[in-house]
Amino acid sequence: MTKKERAAALIKDFPELRKKDVDRCMKLMPHHILFRHDRSECRCNYCGKVITMDENPEYLLLLNHDTKTTCPACGKEGYAVCDCYNYSNTVERGASNFAVFRKGEGDICYVYCIRIRIRLDRQIGGFAVEDYSYTESQRYIFADGLAYRFGREEHGYFDPKQNRAVYCFSPWQYRTRYTEPTWDQPGFCTDKQYCPVGDDDLGGTCLQYAQIDKFEGIALFLYIQFYLKHPNVEYLVKLGFQKMVSGWFTGYCTAIPDWIDWKQNDVRKMLGVNAYELRRIREQSIDITDYHTMREMCPFLSVEECFIYMNIVRYNYGYLSIFDDDKRRREMLRYIRRQNEKYAESKGFMTLREYRDYFSECRQLQYDWNDRTIRFPRCLADAHTRSSNAVTALRYEELQREKLRKDEEARRKFEESTRKRRRLGFEKDGLMIRIPAALHEIVDEGRALHHCVGGYASRHAEGKLHILFIRKAAAPDTPYFTMELSAEGKVVQVRGLRNCDPPKAVKAFVEDYKKYILPLFAKRQEREKVRISA
Repeated sequence: MTKKERAAALIKDFPELRKKDVDRCMKLMPHHILFRHDRSECRCNYCGKVITMDENPEYLLLLNHDTKTTCPACGKEGYAVCDCYNYSNTVERGASNFAVFRKGEGDICYVYCIRIRIRLDRQIGGFAVEDYSYTESQRYIFADGLAYRFGREEHGYFDPKQNRAVYCFSPWQYRTRYTEPTWDQPGFCTDKQYCPVGDDDLGGTCLQYAQIDKFEGIALFLYIQFYLKHPNVEYLVKLGFQKMVSGWFTGYCTAIPDWIDWKQNDVRKMLGVNAYELRRIREQSIDITDYHTMREMCPFLSVEECFIYMNIVRYNYGYLSIFDDDKRRREMLRYIRRQNEKYAESKGFMTLREYRDYFSECRQLQYDWNDRTIRFPRCLADAHTRSSNAVTALRYEELQREKLRKDEEARRKFEESTRKRRRLGFEKDGLMIRIPAALHEIVDEGRALHHCVGGYASRHAEGKLHILFIRKAAAPDTPYFTMELSAEGKVVQVRGLRNCDPPKAVKAFVEDYKKYILPLFAKRQEREKVRISA
């Protein structure tokens, strides 16, 4: 019998979902307390207790829609929901997915994949009532050491007699592609989150020793498929390697190591370690994958040295390439270990990463790596700090050179634009317009008056606008007010200390200044028109 034929025979005997299983799922749904808008009574959807105004008036009076509350009967925390909805006749309060496991005959285990929805339905003029419904999207059967997945199609049509859409399902069909269960969501997306529930005792089924209850947040059905193929994975879970096994079936699945011998039932032979190594790995809570990688990358180390240096290497096996030969690699690891014995308490624990950073910084500073005093300094933490500071200073120096180059270019543009702005100077009634002599003066002006004119410095230098200082004639170097003039000669804004508006005297001065610059910019515009027409 082929697998497809066996699947067809198994699905015929698939039992209907029991009410007690649905009730167990309901207990895990989002909890809420539905209360009448007149506060006459409320009902907890977890324990089913109805609380009336006569029983607990203080509790009912404190209920507010969509706020957290605690049921006084069962102590379950949830949200209070008012039964009066003015915006819709049907409101969905929650929806959850469940994978319900059920024991079958012999070694068979059935799984129902259901989605339960809680809706509050309200007729026009009436009050909302709770409506629970569930749909079954997929089924799984585990039997004979194999995993079977079944699905069905949903069809919908409009029934004119009932004046509503009617949905029906096709018969269950075997799916050759085995995947995790999915639930369709509005907007053509899928939901893969689910909660496994069902029989506490799967004894006698093929999942009796699968240790399903030890896992949370993994691709459980992919794990079950793997377990049916390699049932000795149970030994790894029982011995404390649950985290490693979980990593194979999480969202960021790590590859299942190829060095595990699944033909063996002895965990030591399965993992390729002896009794001493296994004991040390369990005692130190070491990832067995990291230990094998350490053994592979550092064949020059003994078993005991591997355990000693694992905390120093810490997943940074690639950094061992700092040295080409095994002798120097061993010397490097011993050096870091001695550093930690000496300075761990005062300077902090050093790992291969810190040594690799120190090596990289020495390369940038062009230090002689063949010099032993540089390669193995007296105190690695201090040497690392010095080299890091030196690299920072080097980068700062490079940035300063780049800044000087840009500043020189900006200065040239600024001097050129300053020559063109000479005629913008003006003085009257004890006030004067002063043109910035340098770019830093614009920044200093912003700092002194606590406004943002410093951000206009580059555009001023490029001639896209004009920043002018309004000063008292008696104190030409003391910031007073700042004016922004557009390239066309329009006064855009005048701001003083902390962006304050100018007083009447300054406003009158600005109006006089507008009359002064009007012919200047008019001549410039005429020249521009002549140049464009030519």
